[in-house]
Amino acid sequence: MPSDQPSRSPSGQPSLSPSDQPSRTPSDRPSRTPSDQPSRTPSDQPSNQPTDCVNEPGWVSGGSTFLSGVSCTQITSTNICNHLISDPVYHNAGKTAGEACCNCGGSDFQLVAPSEIPSDQPSSQPSLSAIPTVISDAPSYAPSDIASDVPSLQPSDQPSQSPSGCNDEPYYLVFDILTCADLSGTDADGNAFDFCDNFEGVVGIPSSGKTAQEACCACGGGTLVPAPVIGG
Repeated sequence: MPSDQPSRSPSGQPSLSPSDQPSRTPSDRPSRTPSDQPSRTPSDQPSNQPTDCVNEPGWVSGGSTFLSGVSCTQITSTNICNHLISDPVYHNAGKTAGEACCNCGGSDFQLVAPSEIPSDQPSSQPSLSAIPTVISDAPSYAPSDIASDVPSLQPSDQPSQSPSGCNDEPYYLVFDILTCADLSGTDADGNAFDFCDNFEGVVGIPSSGKTAQEACCACGGGTLVPAPVIGG
């Protein structure tokens, strides 16, 4: 039973139901459930997420492949989200679908900005900027898996492990629509893309019985062109 008089100090446990009268001072802990009425003054702490999620205005997936140009409202499944997030070719305006689209866990309110100091380790993905932040005076720790846009200033002192050239299987198509050039390369914005693994084991046409890994140079196949013999 409640007492006839209020206690001189607050109890150690919260009450099971709200008080009929407002407290004299605000609580230092949030309530378990939201109040029926809005507070008279705004909170001094930001909420974990906005009340209503809003997609990044004008955001569409980048690149020039079959999932390019997809807006946030057109993303209807988790599989599409995961594909757009995992492949850098679909990133746009410095944001992935997971940062720009509500359906993928992002929103217009999620800020993406570069840090003010460099990281201790290099990123696993290339930057989206046209020029590097800092031009290094030293060589990289490991060779790049993407060819440079311009030849090196000095020839290598080590022979290459493969011939100089490679030709794709002539007239080769996957699903009657995709050529070897459509499976891997660089789009109009300079972003690299690679769908070779997506079609692993798929036999293309004409009926050569070859997969993309056997017919396309970019996927590890093709017809090798021997390097010229010097002095032969």
